[in-house]
Amino acid sequence: MSTMSSGARQELVAAVAEGYRRGTSAEKRSILDEFVALTGTTASMPSGF
Repeated sequence: MSTMSSGARQELVAAVAEGYRRGTSAEKRSILDEFVALTGTTASMPSGF
């Protein structure tokens, strides 16, 4: 599993944050699953949304 730099992770958060805020529960789950897969974090860590 590869991980992202903190700068790249912040860019990703900025890119998906609006969709996450406006998304349905199913959309949010999908966005979070993709975020976890891309960054190597756990689901409880991405509090930047």
